[in-house]
Amino acid sequence: MDDLLNEFLTETFESIEVVDVELVELEKDPNNKSVLDNIFRLVHTIKGTCGFLGLPRLEAVAHSGENVLGKFRDGEMEVTPEAVTLILKALDRIKEILEGLEQTQEEPAGDDSEIISQLNDMAEGKTPQQETADVVEDVVEKPISVEGERPTVPGEVTLDELEAAFLAAPGPDDEEPEEAEASSSTNRLEAAGGAEAMALVSHLFHNHISSDESLKHLLSGADSRNTKKLVEDFFTSSFEKEKCSEDLIECAFSSFIDNDIAEDQFYNTVKHLETALEEAGMSSQDAEFALEIYSQSSTKILSAAKKQGKSEVEVKKEDSAKKSATAKEGSIANQSIRVAVDVLDNLMNMVSELVLTRNQLLQISRRAGDTEFDIPLQRLSQCTTELQEGVMKTRMQPIGNAWSKIPRIIRDLQMELGKKIDLQMLGAETELDRQVLELIKDPLTHMIRNSADHGIEKIEDRVAAGKKETGTIRLNAFHEGGQIIIEISDDGAGLPVEKLKAKALANGLASEEEIAEMSDQQIQRFIFHAGFSTAAQVTSVSGRGVGMDVVRTNIEKIGGTIELKSTEGKGTTFFIKIPLTLAIVSALIVKSGEERFAIPQISVLELVRASGDSMHTIEYIKDTPVLRLRDRLLPLLHLNKILGFQDANEDVVESEKQENQDDFIIITQVGEFTFGIVVDRVFDTEEIVVKPVAPILRDLTVFSGNTILGDGTVIMILDPNGIANEANEAMSDLADRRAEDEDDSLISTANDKEAILLFRAGGDTKRAVPLSLVSRLEEMDVDKIEISEGTKMIQYRGKLMPLVMINDDYEIKSEGRQPMLVFTEDDKSMGIVVDEISDIKEDNINVELSSKATGQLGTAIIDGVATEVIDIAYYFEKTFDNWQLGAECSADEGKSKRKNILIVDDSTFFLNLLKPLLTASGYNVTIASTAGEALALREKGYNFDLIISDIDMPEMNGFEFAEDVREDGRWQETPMVALSANGSEKRFERGREAGFDNYVEKLDRDTLLKAIEEQIANQETAA
Repeated sequence: MDDLLNEFLTETFESIEVVDVELVELEKDPNNKSVLDNIFRLVHTIKGTCGFLGLPRLEAVAHSGENVLGKFRDGEMEVTPEAVTLILKALDRIKEILEGLEQTQEEPAGDDSEIISQLNDMAEGKTPQQETADVVEDVVEKPISVEGERPTVPGEVTLDELEAAFLAAPGPDDEEPEEAEASSSTNRLEAAGGAEAMALVSHLFHNHISSDESLKHLLSGADSRNTKKLVEDFFTSSFEKEKCSEDLIECAFSSFIDNDIAEDQFYNTVKHLETALEEAGMSSQDAEFALEIYSQSSTKILSAAKKQGKSEVEVKKEDSAKKSATAKEGSIANQSIRVAVDVLDNLMNMVSELVLTRNQLLQISRRAGDTEFDIPLQRLSQCTTELQEGVMKTRMQPIGNAWSKIPRIIRDLQMELGKKIDLQMLGAETELDRQVLELIKDPLTHMIRNSADHGIEKIEDRVAAGKKETGTIRLNAFHEGGQIIIEISDDGAGLPVEKLKAKALANGLASEEEIAEMSDQQIQRFIFHAGFSTAAQVTSVSGRGVGMDVVRTNIEKIGGTIELKSTEGKGTTFFIKIPLTLAIVSALIVKSGEERFAIPQISVLELVRASGDSMHTIEYIKDTPVLRLRDRLLPLLHLNKILGFQDANEDVVESEKQENQDDFIIITQVGEFTFGIVVDRVFDTEEIVVKPVAPILRDLTVFSGNTILGDGTVIMILDPNGIANEANEAMSDLADRRAEDEDDSLISTANDKEAILLFRAGGDTKRAVPLSLVSRLEEMDVDKIEISEGTKMIQYRGKLMPLVMINDDYEIKSEGRQPMLVFTEDDKSMGIVVDEISDIKEDNINVELSSKATGQLGTAIIDGVATEVIDIAYYFEKTFDNWQLGAECSADEGKSKRKNILIVDDSTFFLNLLKPLLTASGYNVTIASTAGEALALREKGYNFDLIISDIDMPEMNGFEFAEDVREDGRWQETPMVALSANGSEKRFERGREAGFDNYVEKLDRDTLLKAIEEQIANQETAA
């Protein structure tokens, strides 16, 4: 794209965002000349640049909008909601043209004649209402002719004489001025509450000004009591005369004038006066009159203050001239420049690498002790920290940038919904990382729309409830504890608890007994469930049953949390906590087992050390560990258990605990759930650079990324949100594993029940697949399906994932969403499209009938129903050619006598894939995840007809395992088949020397089945 055009687009988009916001402000305060001037200047700049670049369509729309704004600026036209709406439509049209220009670098074709005509008519004063009035006026001016008019009778008065007499008669408007003023003004002052009410308003107004940090200097040097009295006299006199008492203005507001009140400061005092009038209980009619006379006084106050300031400037004219010259010299050097985001991101990445290198050097220095490099390293560390902070500042942006479109959204919603909404935005200057800012824009916008649609009631409902007609939506942002807190509150109807209960029951989210035990706040949190909505009807604003679950998901993705507090009839408040940045964070380094991990310090509330002789000890409630902390019982999770480092026989029981044993507990909070994570050791905090988690670990929710420590070690970053999701499962598993026998934990046989996923795809036939093979259950939007070289695929987690159909006749829905099963091995993923996910059952997969159909292992009875067992290996082979899975299982191969086979492999995915295949082929299968577990079975007296072992295993590899088996013991003569991904001749020879009878390349299913049949046949012949 041409550099000039790129610069134009950037500046124009920025200008339109500013105009959007300021037009809404102008509509609220039509007399704000500075805002109007700025709007006119920006639109004029857009028009002028369009003409220079040769963009006639843009220039025509901008020119017509500028004409209307010019009428506003010259005072020839009044700023009305209708006029603002029309200009906003013109801005939307300009945005559409700019978006087309950005994509094609040419103005898109289109007809703007209608909106240009409307703008021109408005500029000329030819609004539809005015045209109608002109027609009426024309009709009135035409003389009325009456056919056959009757002649007057002598002594009768003519119509002309009657009209002249009527005009000459005195009317209400001809009443003596003094009498009219006395009768009406006295009533207005008395109706407003008399002088006492004016004194109260003056007192409250003075107090509000003095408590405002930005305005209290306006009262400096003035006598408080005297100032209140003078303001009281001004309002009393104005109410008596029913007009602004101009002779009392300079006296009543002398402190404002003496302290050089500015135009924006005066506007802020108007808001304080409005609050004071409301607190004094003054009627809306009287309050509007008081605000009107105060606004009328602005011209005199501001001109007097300007004259006062001017005289002071003239006294210091020489110094001022010198300072002005210096400022001009510095202004050129201090101009800001626009830098591409890619440059900043690349700079941030380089600083991240520098931080890692700094950490490594400091680690080396600590190990080496005192050396001559200590002082230079300290200086390098300081410079790196300052550079890091500097780069972070370049990425920081005010959160107000994410709020820039909200005033326009609220303004449009008011007109669409017929409501009155006052939007208050506080803390817009609060800064956070640009990356985080982009991620929260959409969630914030969605929540604001929800507050306007669901939260704020209609005007009649608010009045009936005793509330003000105008509802309030308040945004507030501030820093707290190294993170950003965003509050979104409204004074609307709140969340209806009873309605939420009924919806939760209808959706099956909880039973009646569970809901009866829940608090109102727990019930209100159901709104974060997917598809949960209480809207009576779907509107263009909200009510589609989607949104809040996506909001929570997006916020949690960046390590944030969202909390909810709602009172029915009073309003709702959302509290969002998000980190300042995602690039470099401070983390606590902990140890579990032999591994170290990092926990973001933003997630750590406190650290507790529990031991037998301290005030904090771990207690047990029904075998669940808890910590009593300040009269609260917090559930505990052992990190060893969550990560699988702790064996069943190592589970810690209270009676077995040593009195001198210390436990380090990290107290963390996810949403409203506070819990403790027990670790083996706690190290120091360290600045870490967050790296994305590897694709193979993406499904492990307990990790959010990884980093490199100063000693070069790569460690995982723990995600408290993921650990919290594992909490219930981990706690129930704790009790279950204590009840298990040691032998049962070592092996899994063909008779063991396992989790089976049941589904339908292409008909009513029930189909099944081991749940352990399924990595995720997803729903996809069929509109997002793409086709490449005849293969259907979808973008999944940043990659293209092929979609597989159960058979060639299967048809995907034409619209909507459709479920799919995702299978993942290493970096390969595929999705099988299904009609319905029926159930998950615990049962045996005993294939009764083998199948010749491709993609099926056979038919098994599952949950009392004949069910087709799907061959996932077939579909992987069909999808990924390099899997080399061989041919499908034949019916003859399934007729083998049931023999006992032991499979030794550390790959869970491969075990789960191979077990159904061999079971369908007629074998009883026992699995062991390590060679050590297999040898333990030998010691316990287990016999097998064949042993299949992987070569590449931890602790003891396949060659060592085979040598141990052949050396001595009951398996000395048992046939053994080796599996390996490496099929070189050298590896084959090494396998034969170790004691294997055959060597098969891993995942070559056809060769493996033939090798099994051959080895068992040889053994039977030898016997």
